[in-house]
Amino acid sequence: MTGLPTSANYYSKMSTYVQSLNASQKANLAAIITEMKRVGITNPFTQAAILAVVSKESNFVWQAEKGYSTTPNAHIREVFTSLAHLSDAQLNALKANDVAFFNAIYGGKYGNAANEGYKYRGRGPNQLTFKGNYASIGKRIGADLVNNPDLLITDPVVAAKAVVDYFVREFATAAQKGYLKAYHTTGINGFTNLTDSLNAVFQANRGWLKTGPDKTGGLAKAQSRITELHDVLAKVATTINENKGAVGGGLFFLILTILAIINKDKIKQSFSKKKNNNGNKQQRA
Repeated sequence: MTGLPTSANYYSKMSTYVQSLNASQKANLAAIITEMKRVGITNPFTQAAILAVVSKESNFVWQAEKGYSTTPNAHIREVFTSLAHLSDAQLNALKANDVAFFNAIYGGKYGNAANEGYKYRGRGPNQLTFKGNYASIGKRIGADLVNNPDLLITDPVVAAKAVVDYFVREFATAAQKGYLKAYHTTGINGFTNLTDSLNAVFQANRGWLKTGPDKTGGLAKAQSRITELHDVLAKVATTINENKGAVGGGLFFLILTILAIINKDKIKQSFSKKKNNNGNKQQRA
């Protein structure tokens, strides 16, 4: 790839969060950006909000929902209210068995049979849960997620398609039902600020009709990252515009290249600090 910007200011002040991601995490982030652009999610506020929500759900590491064996019972009762009536002894026994625990909280809901809560527990970018979601989204993206739910973990392309399709579907439903008025938009590409976009995407992810404060801390985590992710998207957009002739079908490679530059910026910052420290040492000597 040629023609990438060389201005020092262009790559300055890269986000500390994105810098902390490893190569695999950055590749997963890039795959989602690519998929959003492919399906027509062009609003940078929406894009940043989706990335921020994914970051708080999975940190761009595609894996299955972890067990709760070490989670305090008080927190379990707060998050999973269906278990609030259980004693400490009962909860301790239940959470020691992951299969039994997930069947208890997810079984018999949204397409799950009573014994399918574990099979269709959270997976992938936004921790997709419930057989009904696996079936409908899998059908739309052309992947058999019902029989192969771990594709959301093992196939980065499927994972990216699934999470983007989830939000496309949720926003289409919300637009039809009038839910988006509260977020000052009429559709997924209509946001004018990060606050509205994040609140809407967060609500879409948890369920439009779910009310009450966030008890997991996820919203605050997403809020702490969204501006940084928006900055990265701005750099992606600028580079694409400056390299329209060279990009062609290499959009995914281009995005990976930009994210890789963040590592270079981190190295430059580290080298600069060492250089300054050596200069200070010489002055003291």
